[in-house]
Amino acid sequence: MKRARQSHQKLQRREAILAEALGALADTPFQDITMTQVAERTGLVKGTLYLYFSTREELFLEVLRLQLHGWFWDLEAGLEVLPAKQRPEAVARMIARATEARPALRTLLGVLHGSIEHNLPAGTARAFHHEMDSRTQAMGAFLERTLPFLHKGQGTGVLHQIQALIIGWEALVGSRSKDSSDSPEASPRPEFLKELQAGIDALLKGFKEENRRR
Repeated sequence: MKRARQSHQKLQRREAILAEALGALADTPFQDITMTQVAERTGLVKGTLYLYFSTREELFLEVLRLQLHGWFWDLEAGLEVLPAKQRPEAVARMIARATEARPALRTLLGVLHGSIEHNLPAGTARAFHHEMDSRTQAMGAFLERTLPFLHKGQGTGVLHQIQALIIGWEALVGSRSKDSSDSPEASPRPEFLKELQAGIDALLKGFKEENRRR
């Protein structure tokens, strides 16, 4: 592949690398993906990849950043079309469906603290969290306008707890999917969408009831 010299060529190549990294997550566990594999999928030599991302973790942190921004946009779009006074069940259903549609988001959230953050350039993780904190606060305010029973500032806390639910259920469903389901003694595997929706619904109703009592 020819060397990218102009700024738009470099941007296109960077986007191609990110697209192939995202594609690799669809058929390979995160821990098994290497920079060599991503380079081969992109049609580059590994050395060229390092001109754009200094580590594998930096590459997948950027994939996660884009996935999170996309997820927030999905939530905003979903909330905008709901009736002004919508029950928690409908909001929980919309958020759960938007999350299920982004398997890479679920995977990368699960390895963010345990793997990705351990091999990043200085300041990269700090900048990422600063950006995501700002985005989460804005989304939290949007959620508060949709669910008037939430007090000021509670929307951000709700989103943090939803992300914890995503990480937890993705880890549980993923580990159970590795077990053999052929055994008659095996218990039914939990369904991510169903369990996440139930968890978000219970979370929102808990806030609603607690705030009603105040």
